[in-house]
Amino acid sequence: MKKRLLAGIMTIILIGGITFVNNSYSKNTVDLKTTSCYEIGVLYATCAILAISGDCPPHLNFVIPKRCRNNPETKRGIQDTLAVNRFFKED
Repeated sequence: MKKRLLAGIMTIILIGGITFVNNSYSKNTVDLKTTSCYEIGVLYATCAILAISGDCPPHLNFVIPKRCRNNPETKRGIQDTLAVNRFFKED
């Protein structure tokens, strides 16, 4: 029960972060030089999820910059985004 409650709380926090990231790029551009590696990970994973249905927007279809490759923050952004997606797929 506690694990399920904790998962729900973490999902709310992550959704808030992802919503913030998505709202930050409402102009359909991503500045890869100033965007944090965590946000780049979130956007990269978001594109991967959307690409499954063929709907990844062109501004999210990018190569991870060298400064963020093999970066723990990038990996955390990807994992957090995929974890939220898995949580909603189970329901």
